[in-house]
Amino acid sequence: MEVRRRLLAVAVAVAALTATALVVPLPASAVTDTTVLEMVGDPGDPIVGPNHYTVSPPGTELRAQGTTAGVHLSAVQPGPGHFWFLDFAAPPGTDLTAGLTYPNAERFPGPGVAALDVTGDGSACNTVAGSFTVLEIAIDAFSGVVQQFAASFEQHCGGVAPAVRGVVYFHSTLTPASISNLSLTGDTSKVPGGVVALQGVLTAGGSPVVGADVTLSRTDGSGTTSLPPVTTGTDGSYTAPDTMGTTAATYTASFAGDASRTASRASVHVAVAKFPSTLAVVAPATGKRGVTYTVSGVLSTRGTPVAGAKISLRRTDLAGTKALTLTTNAAGGYAYRDVPPVGGNVAWTASWAGDATNAATSASRTVVIARTRTSMVVTTSASRYAYGARATVTVRLGTTYNRRDVYVYARPLGTSVVAPGTLVAHVKVNVAGVAAVSYVMRRSTTFTVAFRGDYRYAPVARVVTRAVVPRVTVTLSGWSVFTGGFYVFHNVSPRVHVVVTPSVPGACIGLQEGFYAGNTWQHGNTAGCLYLDANSTVDGVVTHTAPAGNRFFVIANVSSTPSTAAGASAPLYFRFG
Repeated sequence: MEVRRRLLAVAVAVAALTATALVVPLPASAVTDTTVLEMVGDPGDPIVGPNHYTVSPPGTELRAQGTTAGVHLSAVQPGPGHFWFLDFAAPPGTDLTAGLTYPNAERFPGPGVAALDVTGDGSACNTVAGSFTVLEIAIDAFSGVVQQFAASFEQHCGGVAPAVRGVVYFHSTLTPASISNLSLTGDTSKVPGGVVALQGVLTAGGSPVVGADVTLSRTDGSGTTSLPPVTTGTDGSYTAPDTMGTTAATYTASFAGDASRTASRASVHVAVAKFPSTLAVVAPATGKRGVTYTVSGVLSTRGTPVAGAKISLRRTDLAGTKALTLTTNAAGGYAYRDVPPVGGNVAWTASWAGDATNAATSASRTVVIARTRTSMVVTTSASRYAYGARATVTVRLGTTYNRRDVYVYARPLGTSVVAPGTLVAHVKVNVAGVAAVSYVMRRSTTFTVAFRGDYRYAPVARVVTRAVVPRVTVTLSGWSVFTGGFYVFHNVSPRVHVVVTPSVPGACIGLQEGFYAGNTWQHGNTAGCLYLDANSTVDGVVTHTAPAGNRFFVIANVSSTPSTAAGASAPLYFRFG
């Protein structure tokens, strides 16, 4: 009878593989006839992960069919339950043999390659890498019926580390074994001759396996070498140091399993690290234009100078970037004499690309070449501006060499704008060194004007702050008639509504009254603070018991704020009829 193959996917995993190991519960009839499937999946495994399942009759129907060359098993739960299919096949031309482990199993068998495929719940793998061990097999020679079968297995899908591990017993005479899990971790990279610290943990049934033998091997450019075996401690852990060679190595840890626990293995890859190198850049902190100074340094690795190495030296200043290549001498040193043609910062970067065993390295240093100071004067068309007025910022720049431009920034006060503010103009000064910039004032504003320097003259900046007087608008309500410039009220107190622009919520408004007496207007009392609301408005009432015909005025004064100077409204005149 031909074995049914549903082999769909998986690829080799490996680094530190971990999974929860769980014990198969032992049915009452297990001594002579055990039928059970247990699987546990790593997070990321598409077949089972990250779950653990233990299924057996009568809740799950397990069937098997096959030959001595291969066995197909199915585990199906009724209704909307789970379903899985498992295929095990010996390499072509051979038979499955109890007690034999088949490593490097794939989805499709080939010469000398066994086949393994675990699918279920609608999930399968395109490629498979794994292994399985046949624990028991008995096939009726006449009917082809699978009488007994038991196997442990580990499958990886698609070339990734997450795995599904499990054991299956079909009418087996064996006592079910726990699924064991062996982890292995180590340094991601190590320099040749360095100590690779390997460590891991062996568990089964959720508990550490104590006193178990773990075999270790190293596969590198020189082949595969067996390392001294180790024994797990009271917490199931083990450690194993090894000396790194000159090529990358894959370390493999294996637990052979026993009567009560399945075999398991894990691997970790350790890359060859290069030895660290050091490179210095030595130069003075400051210098002068046209005056020679020296840039030098030493390249070393493992405390030894590196002679004959090519050092890439990059020089960057205001005039551009220059690339140089220097060769280290017998003492690992290099040197370059520089004559700076322009002032400002000169950034030096030295780098070495490394070689087969030594890592690349680089270092930097900045030399500040002195520049002459120039003058700059900033004035404005006024010191205070009404809201919405246009300010003129005038710049007078002194002598420079090859740049005649300035940057003008504005930072409205009382806002979230940070210094130096928003760039409002980048302009060149005229032949007289003068430039003017216009700006609409809506809040008190700090202006920063900057000359960024050139080949011979240093940067310079000037800062001035100018105030904005807010617009204060007052309206009256409750009046009967407006005549002769007066609002006339009859038996009602004037109501005052104040609006301040720009918006300054929380600012203090003082209502000042005045009256006409002795042929002149006189100032009276000022009411206490009325605070502007979120809309920068406030309402008040002017109370009076004055006889009809008396004349008054009201003015709203606003206090200074972080974004405005103090201000006042124009007077509004009123009388009582």
